[in-house]
Amino acid sequence: MSITSLPRTSGRFAALSALDRSQRIRLGAAALIHLVALGTLFATEHEFFHLSLAGLTWIGLNLFFLSILRRPLMSAVLSLAMVLGLIALSLFKFEVTWMTVTFLDVLIVDSGTVRFLLKTFPNFRLTVIGGLIAAIPLAILVWRTDPFRVRRAHAALGGTACLALMGVMSLKVPEQP
Repeated sequence: MSITSLPRTSGRFAALSALDRSQRIRLGAAALIHLVALGTLFATEHEFFHLSLAGLTWIGLNLFFLSILRRPLMSAVLSLAMVLGLIALSLFKFEVTWMTVTFLDVLIVDSGTVRFLLKTFPNFRLTVIGGLIAAIPLAILVWRTDPFRVRRAHAALGGTACLALMGVMSLKVPEQP
C-alpha cells in the first residue's frame, strides 16, 4: 500500500483535507498574519504578564473586528495594522519624550497630536497617503477573497471574555502614576 492510496480524510487533519487548495492558501495567509503579530508581540514585550496582556489584546482586537465584519482574514489584517500602528506611535513617543504610550495616550490621539507628528516629520504625510492608497485595494482584495465566516455572537462572547480577563489582570497589577 502506498501513501497515495491512503484515504485523504483520515487522521488528525481531516478538516484541512476537506478544504480545496485556494482555501488552504487563504487559511495559511491568516495563520501567517497571526504569526507575524505574535512575533511582533514577543519582540516588544519581555515579561510574562505583559505578554499575556498583549496576547489578550491581540485576541480581543481580532474578536472585536470579527464581531463587526465576520471575516477572519480581514479582521487579522486590521488588528495587525492597529498593533503595528500603536507600536510605531509608542516608539515615536519614546524617542521624543523618553516615555512610552499609555492607555490614556491612545484615548487622546487627537488632531493636535497628528499635526505635531506631521510637523516633526514632514515627509511622513506622503508616507501616510501612499500607505492609504496601497491599503485600500489590498483591503478590497482581502475582503473579496476571504471565504470564511464567523458567527457574530461567538466573536462577541469571546471578545467580552478577553476584556473581562484583562480587567481582572489590571486589578492585580494596576498602572503606576
